[in-house]
Amino acid sequence: MRGVHPGPPLDVRFDGAAARPLDPPAGAHPDGGEDAAAALASAAALLAEARDVVVIVGERGLVAGGRERAARSALLALLERLGVRERESAGLIEVPFGANGRGLREVGCLPGIGPGLADAPAGRAWSELPAALASGEVGGLLLYDCDPLTGASDRAAWERALAARSAATIAFARFRTETVERFAQVVLPAEVYAEKDGTVTHPDGRLQRLRQVIARADDVRPGFLALVQLAARLGARFDEVFASSQVTELVAGAVPFYAGLDAGRIGGKGVRWQETEAAASAPRAAAGSAAPGDTAATTAAPSGDASGRLLVARQPALWACEETVRAPVLRFLRPRQRLALAPADAQRLGVRSGERVRVASAGGELVCEASVRTAVPAGRAFLIEGLGADGAEALLGAEAAQPCVVERVEGVA
Repeated sequence: MRGVHPGPPLDVRFDGAAARPLDPPAGAHPDGGEDAAAALASAAALLAEARDVVVIVGERGLVAGGRERAARSALLALLERLGVRERESAGLIEVPFGANGRGLREVGCLPGIGPGLADAPAGRAWSELPAALASGEVGGLLLYDCDPLTGASDRAAWERALAARSAATIAFARFRTETVERFAQVVLPAEVYAEKDGTVTHPDGRLQRLRQVIARADDVRPGFLALVQLAARLGARFDEVFASSQVTELVAGAVPFYAGLDAGRIGGKGVRWQETEAAASAPRAAAGSAAPGDTAATTAAPSGDASGRLLVARQPALWACEETVRAPVLRFLRPRQRLALAPADAQRLGVRSGERVRVASAGGELVCEASVRTAVPAGRAFLIEGLGADGAEALLGAEAAQPCVVERVEGVA
């Protein structure tokens, strides 16, 4: 499902907000040792001087990269020092992996978390599904508007799992993607964004109406209606649902801190659920759940060396999407793969912008254009994800970053 990070399940609940992963504070030692604790204390002291501080974290850094445990501990320790728990206004805003990521989590679209962030029986995380599919433990796969062969996935593992044909694969898709063409046994049309009607939850907890602006094409049906009917065929019991406003009411009935919200109350400007009477029912972390400086030791990130090894990470790109493949008028926006690296590393490797480089990991290699960027820290490099066989997902597998050998090849991209 789009909008939920496909990494391992994580539950960090702080004052009614469920956050899933961040990078350690700038200057923190990569192994989470004394330098990280000192950096954390320094950052907290600096921020405490401000009257009103809002901490903004990215979901990606909190779920993967090899230092996520230290990052989560650092985040909670920083929030404790800043006294965010006692504030009425938002002190923590998470930038989710995809649109409506917060809303999907709050209604229970994660293994081990039910509606309202309540505890629920543990399911399988996205990263665990390929092995379960390949072994036959999972007999059916429903893909709703997502393509596991493109984006933040282990492309090779998913390709092996889907090729095993051990599970029936049903896909709701807006386009005939690679997964649809190669592996889906049943394909149903999904709505494009302008055809949808419902709500979206913003990173600050504001629920806002999402209104349909164009008629649905041909046999496309509302997504909620198709899912409700499919669930009913599998034995689930639902009241008759014909409109998205009914779904909003059902969700409000299942999520305690959404209680009383409906399409009319959300209106044209939206409502932050933290500002409603029902907000008191949101789960809160116990005091002292994270001790300042409680950072888990992790493996230090390798820096650049004479052999050409760099820590290569994924980088999202706005236009690395199916729309720029399918619409000729948008095709010029689709990015080509390139390796963004620091000037110092480019000089050491004898590489200039526009020249071709070979990037090799334990899982394979690709050749792309080099792009020298002053904003990239030395020892690091970035590849664009979402390009399928040419994307970072094809080289890095399930990892957010991997040490890779980078070398110049003859010719200009």
